[in-house]
Amino acid sequence: MTTNRERERKDIEIIEEDYRSEEPPYLGIEHRHDGFLNFYSLIAAITVALAMLTLSVGTGPAEMLKVLIAGVLTWFVSFYINKALFHTGSKLAAKGNPFVLAVAACWFLLMGSVYGTISFTGQAHNYVEGQTLRQPIAALEAVVREAQESLVAAKSVGPTISAVDTGAKGLADCEAQSGCVSGRRGRGRLVGALEEIASKASAVARQYAAAERKADRIVKDLQKVAADYERQLSDGGVSGANRAELLAIYGRGQALVTELKGVMPTQAALGLANELRRVQVGSGRRARIDVAARMRAQADQIEQAVQGIRSGQTDLPPFPNPGGITSGWDKIEDTWPYAVLIFALEGVLIVLWGLLVLDLRARLTAQRLNRRDGNDDDDLPTAPAPVTGPPGPLPALPAGRRRNPQIVGQPNGAGQ
Repeated sequence: MTTNRERERKDIEIIEEDYRSEEPPYLGIEHRHDGFLNFYSLIAAITVALAMLTLSVGTGPAEMLKVLIAGVLTWFVSFYINKALFHTGSKLAAKGNPFVLAVAACWFLLMGSVYGTISFTGQAHNYVEGQTLRQPIAALEAVVREAQESLVAAKSVGPTISAVDTGAKGLADCEAQSGCVSGRRGRGRLVGALEEIASKASAVARQYAAAERKADRIVKDLQKVAADYERQLSDGGVSGANRAELLAIYGRGQALVTELKGVMPTQAALGLANELRRVQVGSGRRARIDVAARMRAQADQIEQAVQGIRSGQTDLPPFPNPGGITSGWDKIEDTWPYAVLIFALEGVLIVLWGLLVLDLRARLTAQRLNRRDGNDDDDLPTAPAPVTGPPGPLPALPAGRRRNPQIVGQPNGAGQ
């Protein structure tokens, strides 16, 4: 009676017969890295496709088709050229073929510089682009700091000019009532000159007061532009659509900087200082007050105060252009880990090919040495030596058997 154990064993035998697998044929030493070639080509295609997707400006079907074509071409070129170098080129290189060695060196250099750079830029693009798009924020903040410093300096110019106005009016009144400048009271030429200086100083002081209010408004607007730019960059990232928004905000800042250039009437203040230096009244023999010396001192104060005003001397730089294929190298001091990650894979491929060539070369050298030493003859089968001369005695037959007299002693084919 058949037991269940025997039935199970029979089923296993049937399964083994039905699903018997053949051992894969041995392909050769040059095929040992085929798995890595598939992996490398796939990674190269994916990284290049992602890099093209990251660097593309648009997002339409045409851009997606370009990305797909770039990825497929990268896989095709990488896989088949590397396969040819490993399967055929390694054998020729092991034999010292200079053409194959030159082709391999050029290919590895080209693949590393082109595919590696594209993949590296794609990986580092967001970081590099983010750092590039933050440069306008620093430029806006620098202009705001300069404008604030100029406002502080301008606040000292206004009182200095107002002091000229007040002093000239006081001298004119004093000269008209008591002749404290020339010694002759009454409204004369000196009083008219002093009143004219006071009038010009008053006009310049009013200009500075209005300019201070306008500059203060522009500085506040620039601060708002810088805040809007930073908020838009944080919310929208480095995409092409967000670039347009950032450019519009930066354009507002450039317009404000242009407006800030001429807001302070520095030329009017310097013109007043020059006019004060040309005053010649009240410096004669009978003068009690040297008006010209006093005016020159006030002119020096005005010029010294105006020197601190630097509004408009710093322009905003142009808005940065989008990054290109090689933009990853612009911040290599920060993005070098990406470069190591990408180019290390290329380095592994080169090392594997080099080791394969050295292995084949060592095997060829060993084979040549064996042939030279005659070691290969031991491994070859030897054929039996041919039989020459008359045949020897025949072996004895078992008991009860007799030889055929027609065959014994006849050569092959005899008796016909």
